[in-house]
Amino acid sequence: MGYVHLGHDVIIGNHCILANAATLAGHVEMGDYAVIGGMTPIHQFVHIGDYAMVGGASALAQDVPPYCMAEGNRATLRGLNLTGLRRHIERSDIDALKSAYRDLFESGQPLKETASQLLASTQSSHVKNICKFVLETKRGIPYERKN
Repeated sequence: MGYVHLGHDVIIGNHCILANAATLAGHVEMGDYAVIGGMTPIHQFVHIGDYAMVGGASALAQDVPPYCMAEGNRATLRGLNLTGLRRHIERSDIDALKSAYRDLFESGQPLKETASQLLASTQSSHVKNICKFVLETKRGIPYERKN
């Protein structure tokens, strides 16, 4: 859309949507089917996973895992991008992702440890994808830690 800025060395996957005035700094990587809302600045070297969505007017400085939705200034995870997932992924896979999301981001357990355990125990390729993303992030994941 209009006034979108893509910095140097940006990599954008297939079927992505960037709304008006979305601004991606250098070296940002977006997976397939990712959506960026209007007037959203994204910090350099941020990775946005497949099927992720970043809400409009959100400032994003950390990585957004695949299948997740982030919004706010500073953007934090708000849950799964269920609308986008329902368009492309089977219900059983969405249920597995819901369970994995709860375990990863809502249980209060150490994130990387939980991701390693899930990766070893799941058969779902989508859950494996989100766990690998969490284990490989360099900028961190913007979520509210539970005590």
